[in-house]
Amino acid sequence: KTIMEYLLERHGWEELGEMINIRCFQSDPSINSSLKFLRKTPWAREKVERLYVKDVAYAIMRRKRNKRRADMRAFAATQQEENAETDLKDSE
Repeated sequence: KTIMEYLLERHGWEELGEMINIRCFQSDPSINSSLKFLRKTPWAREKVERLYVKDVAYAIMRRKRNKRRADMRAFAATQQEENAETDLKDSE
């Protein structure tokens, strides 16, 4: 249920139905009907689980990239401040 809620929040029913061709995602979708189908249908459950793992891995990669970018911006700001202080001292 947690996996379905995550994917639903991230993609919505329409996109899920396009990504994974399962009728319970495309026609009158609900979490309960999807869970019932996925519990009975191993190939469909596997596709949903694979999408979830891929999404989570991508989210982790994005977080790491964003952290690196934030660190680089903070470093650049520190360098600019130091350069400004040096320039100010040199002009005195």
